[in-house]
Amino acid sequence: MAMLGRLPTKARLTSFGITLDDRCLFGCDVVETRNHVFLGCDFSRSIWNHVLRMCGLHRSGMDWEQELYWLVTRLNGKSLLVIVLKLAWNAFIYMVWRQMNARVFHGVDLTVDQVVVSIKDIVATRLKGKNVNFGDVVNKRLCIEWGLS
Repeated sequence: MAMLGRLPTKARLTSFGITLDDRCLFGCDVVETRNHVFLGCDFSRSIWNHVLRMCGLHRSGMDWEQELYWLVTRLNGKSLLVIVLKLAWNAFIYMVWRQMNARVFHGVDLTVDQVVVSIKDIVATRLKGKNVNFGDVVNKRLCIEWGLS
C-alpha cells in the first residue's frame, strides 16, 4: 500500500473529506503525505538513518522517491547485505506506519530507538537459522549489528 500511495495519510483522508487536521502526527508543521511520513519527517528519517548505519552504509536517507530509486537500483543479488536491507526497508515501512496508528488510536509514543529495536527484532526473526558465511567481514559485522550471531 505504501508503494502504491494508497495508505490513508491525513492528506488523502482530507481529500476524501474525512479529516480536518492534515498535519504530521510526529510534530512537524507539514501536511502528512506518504512522502513526508516516510523519510520527509525527522522522526522517520532518523529511524532509516539508524538502519543504514547498522548495515554499514555511511550515507543519509534521501526523500521517498530518491530512496526508493536507490533501493531498486542497488538491491539485487543474494548477499546478506541485500537481504538485510530488503527486510529492513519493509520493517521500516511497517513500524513507522504502526507507530502512527499507535499514536492515533492508543496514545502511545515510541522513541526512535524503540522503533529501531523493533525493526532489528523483525529482521533478526526473519533471518533466524539462515546459513551465513562468517568468514566474510561484511557478513560478520552485519550479524553483530543485527543480532544474528
